[in-house]
Amino acid sequence: LEGYDFVVRARYMLGVTLPLLKTADNKDRLNLTLSNEIMINAGKSIVYNTFDQNRMALNLIWFPASTCSMSAGYQY
Repeated sequence: LEGYDFVVRARYMLGVTLPLLKTADNKDRLNLTLSNEIMINAGKSIVYNTFDQNRMALNLIWFPASTCSMSAGYQY
């Protein structure tokens, strides 16, 4: 459509998961996840905004059962 440009964006995420609480049989029950994600634009029309976004996140992941998990976090 007129007024819109097609832009290719690559996303790269680096993260680490730290177990905070385990059960007696050594299964994770509560984890802390820290991650950083950068987004890089590519294409002929990209001149000034090659590095588009940088997202940092902190999440708590709770495993109430072995088949499900719940997550809550903050992303900047």
